[in-house]
Amino acid sequence: MQATSTPSARASAWKVLLADWKFIGGIILLALILSSLPYIFANATTPSDLQFMGIAQNAPDSGEYFAWMRESMRGFFISNTLTPEPNPPAFFNLVFWLLGRLALYTGMSLAQVYQVLRVIGGAGFLLAAYYLCAIFFADRLQRRLAFLLITFGSGFSLYFAILGKFSAIKFTAQFVSEGTTLYSMISFPLLLVGAALFTTILALAFRAYETQRQGFAIVAGVLGFILGWSHGYDLILVYAVLAAFSLIVLLRDGWAWRWIVSVGLIGILSITPSLYNVWLTRTNDTWRESLAQFVNAGVFSPDPLQLILLMGLPLLVAFFAFDKWSPLKSHDPKELFIKTWFVVNFALIYLPVEYQIHFINGWQVPIGILATIGFFKHIAPALARWNPITKISSARRLPILAMLFALVVLPSSIYFVGWRINDLNRHESPYFLQRDQVAALNWLNAKSAPGDVTLSAYEIGHYVPGLTGDRAFIAHWAMTLKFFDKQKAVARFFDTATPDAERLALLKQFDVQYVYWSDAERALGSWNPAQAAYLEQVWSAPRAAIYRVKN
Repeated sequence: MQATSTPSARASAWKVLLADWKFIGGIILLALILSSLPYIFANATTPSDLQFMGIAQNAPDSGEYFAWMRESMRGFFISNTLTPEPNPPAFFNLVFWLLGRLALYTGMSLAQVYQVLRVIGGAGFLLAAYYLCAIFFADRLQRRLAFLLITFGSGFSLYFAILGKFSAIKFTAQFVSEGTTLYSMISFPLLLVGAALFTTILALAFRAYETQRQGFAIVAGVLGFILGWSHGYDLILVYAVLAAFSLIVLLRDGWAWRWIVSVGLIGILSITPSLYNVWLTRTNDTWRESLAQFVNAGVFSPDPLQLILLMGLPLLVAFFAFDKWSPLKSHDPKELFIKTWFVVNFALIYLPVEYQIHFINGWQVPIGILATIGFFKHIAPALARWNPITKISSARRLPILAMLFALVVLPSSIYFVGWRINDLNRHESPYFLQRDQVAALNWLNAKSAPGDVTLSAYEIGHYVPGLTGDRAFIAHWAMTLKFFDKQKAVARFFDTATPDAERLALLKQFDVQYVYWSDAERALGSWNPAQAAYLEQVWSAPRAAIYRVKN
């Protein structure tokens, strides 16, 4: 089969990126500024007795990232330090290995390196999205609208928040970050790193189909290899989209050998990390149980109705792109590819795995492109016949309508920024810690040995592995093995009704070296470690102390 090469296909998408660099750069800069406002606000308003920990949301996962960066300073493979059980280094993540190296060689704090991840993840994803838009739209206005929808598109969260002020309506899916670029840029940058990679991979794969040049497939395969070591389960989406599109190509044109070879190259070049991670989670008890505990988050994909509320107007308008049933040969290959991505992505959102909700991540890309197609095919022509619009000159009509569409989807994304600022304005743990609590962590960082186990409250445990290098007794809802058992054990440990024999048995069972004591632990119970003959105080401040377990 020979794919038809359109003028937009022959033109280099990279030249389009260079031609539009001011627009692209301006939107990326705006998105980065908006997503940074919660961090700027938190740093500027931190009370003198507190320290902002550099996290605007999602402290458990951010603490996990800190731990992986800290471990990556020591070597290539890392162990799980968010649980007290000893386990050998066996896991590798390229993103956090690179960030750990950056912290090691520059002396940057992990909170500062986390901001590097936010910038790289956000800017990288938006560049990948515009590259795809440049492939699919020769018209500048169309690709710019698609890009704006991908960047700022979101659901009806703001409108439901307003309704909630006046009624009992509740919308449980309004704070799901997956599928909302600006929200992910604030709180979940690793998702955007994965989305940047798989968006580029799928863009290059389509270029391989469109131009019959396998060089695109080779580059896509190399990026797939990187994706596999960075956010591995996103490869499921890549493989599923390419497999489904291959079936459509077969039904449409018969055996397309060059395309089959391209898909094979992508699979062969990218499969190694997937095979390793499957092997790791099946043969290594620590990583197998950590993966199984993902269900502890209690977060699953919203039902289809809530999905519409979550993704909002762009999703509704995207359905207008599915405007006719006709023979496959009459369809534009570009639309076939993006529609395949859209449908396959929707199916994966309900894949029966614990992490199904993460497949919403990046779905805003095909939604934004299809919404643009639907808007220019059906919505804009209908609006253009509306009397107030007919008074506008024909040259300005489409740009104004496109601008209005982009503005309508913007408020909910801005709402997420305001919501995080409002939440941080409370200056509460775990986003802010007392300076004595941070000083205690700094003491452990200086005095404890790698592999030592520190027992603390959960909200302190988020930071123990990354900021001290110790193993935390409890730190993360998935990475801490038998999480709920340990949560109960910590509560009993600081309860005055618990016998000392039970506490001592727990310390010996998990080979705990240090007990961390601050207001966070006092909130669990009024037991005072100073009363225990098997503990000795090795550091203290007015609101925090460290106790060492005696041999």
